[in-house]
Amino acid sequence: RSARAVRVIRLLRLLKLQKMLNKIYDFIDSEYLFIVMDILRLLLFIIVLNHVIACLWYLVGYIGYDEGQLNWLQHTGYRTNDSVDGYEQVIKGKVPWQYLTALHWSLTQFTPAGMDVFARNVGERIMSVIVLGFAVIIFSSVLASVSASMTALRNLQGDTKKQFWLLRRYLRKKKVTVPSRVRIIKFLEHVTMLQAKTVKIGDVKLLKRLSKPLEELLSYEIHKETVMTYPFLRYVGGVLQSVLVKLCSTAVKQVQFALQDCIFRAGDLGEYMHFVCSGQVRYAWPGSQTPEELKEGTWLAEPCLWTQWSHCGVCVVSAQPTLLLLLSPKGFADVMRLSQCSYILCRRFAFNFVSLMNTTPGSAQSDLPWDAEEIREITN
Repeated sequence: RSARAVRVIRLLRLLKLQKMLNKIYDFIDSEYLFIVMDILRLLLFIIVLNHVIACLWYLVGYIGYDEGQLNWLQHTGYRTNDSVDGYEQVIKGKVPWQYLTALHWSLTQFTPAGMDVFARNVGERIMSVIVLGFAVIIFSSVLASVSASMTALRNLQGDTKKQFWLLRRYLRKKKVTVPSRVRIIKFLEHVTMLQAKTVKIGDVKLLKRLSKPLEELLSYEIHKETVMTYPFLRYVGGVLQSVLVKLCSTAVKQVQFALQDCIFRAGDLGEYMHFVCSGQVRYAWPGSQTPEELKEGTWLAEPCLWTQWSHCGVCVVSAQPTLLLLLSPKGFADVMRLSQCSYILCRRFAFNFVSLMNTTPGSAQSDLPWDAEEIREITN
């Protein structure tokens, strides 16, 4: 009897399932999949709970049997031709039959269904009352949670379909041409798919409770890998990390572009330095016969940080909807003025950068990235 009690206590190890589920949730990027997993978690909870109750119900019945009391194990069974009296008791049946009978009883406590197993002694009656009261609370709570999750799942699917239906109706009513309509719809389909896989900062309400320094630190962690592809900013991050933290939180923003969108044209005033976060852009300028294809990890229009700059060529999105990180020259200058060290560093770098740029013929100048070794040499 003690050994059986120890086995029941071992079931407490099932509490580790919550830690396992939390680890699984960390790998889920889709809101749709998260809701499905939440429903599966509730169903798993019901299954495990009924398994535990079934084991306890069998234990209570076996204790009554061991003590010679009336019990459900001896007064429940099934008809068979193998036994002498044509009736096989649960206590004498095989383990799968014993387990399924106990599990069946456990499940009936959570639903209006019934069965031929019921309490035969005081201990079994006490457990029946406790389980029944417990089941009323738990089952109603779980049922409400599953219903809420299913409603959220339907709303998640239905809202997107409705929005695209309204979009097509709007474009048709406004007599938008078919090529433009196709571009708009494809771009929005791509953005919607990306948003389903990513989490926007506005969706995480807890982030609004962060202190100002922690908000700046979070922005730095998000953007540092992109901005530090530029050698000068990598150097600043190494010697003056607090300045780069401030820069990532106040002077940069991410912008999504669609296929064939024009990012800037020749002659436009340089308002941002552009970092390619994802996708691909094509840059064409008079100094080259073939356009340049720029992918993730590259940048454009760095001179606008150091001098008055007008773009020398045309930049368009060439392969797929592209995400760019834009660094504002004004925001860059404001942050660099906050520290005397960063201000002096920028003045010296700007002087050397502009001096080197002035030695380059006008026909050879472009918005393309400067050679990384030249930037490192100027920085040093």
